[in-house]
Amino acid sequence: MLPVPPTQPPSEPDLWTTFPRADLRGLVEMLRRAAASGDSGAYGFGIEIVVESPTPPSSEWSPARWGPRHDPDRAHIAVTDGHGRCGYPVHVRLYTRRGPNAGRYLDRRPGWTTSNTAGQAILMMKAAAAAGGYDAVELATGTVNALVDLQRHEPVGDWRFRVDRAVIRT
Repeated sequence: MLPVPPTQPPSEPDLWTTFPRADLRGLVEMLRRAAASGDSGAYGFGIEIVVESPTPPSSEWSPARWGPRHDPDRAHIAVTDGHGRCGYPVHVRLYTRRGPNAGRYLDRRPGWTTSNTAGQAILMMKAAAAAGGYDAVELATGTVNALVDLQRHEPVGDWRFRVDRAVIRT
C-alpha cells in the first residue's frame, strides 16, 4: 500500500537556477546528479526536475497580442520513481497555456513520443533516443526544445530549473 501524502507539501524555498538556452550544462549536470542520487522524494513518489521557459517581457505583453497573462510554460521531468530508480521511458509532464493538447504542437525528436493522458500533456523520451545509458544531454535538449516549440516566438531571457522532492503521483 502506498503512503498517504499530506495535503500540503513541505515548505521549501524556491531554489531556482537560471541558465541561457544556449548553455544547458547546468541542467544536464543536475539531471545526472538527480538520476544517480537514488532519491525517492519526500513522499516516496520520486523526484522531478522542473524547467521553466522565460515569459515575455512586460513591455511586449498585451491581452490583444498574447492573450491573458499566464504562468511560464514548464516541464516536470520525472527523474526517479518511488524506489529511487531512473530509467526509460522518461516522462515529462507539460504545463502550458496549450493545455492537454500541447503534444500536438511539438516537433518530436527521434525516439520521443507524446500523449494526452487523463487531460495532461506528456512528452516521453524512450531508450531509442538515448546515446547509451541515462542520456541527460538528450533529455535536457529535448525538454527545452519542446518548451520552445510551444512558444509563438523564440523565448528571450534566462530559463530556470529546480529540483522538486515534494512530488505526489497518483
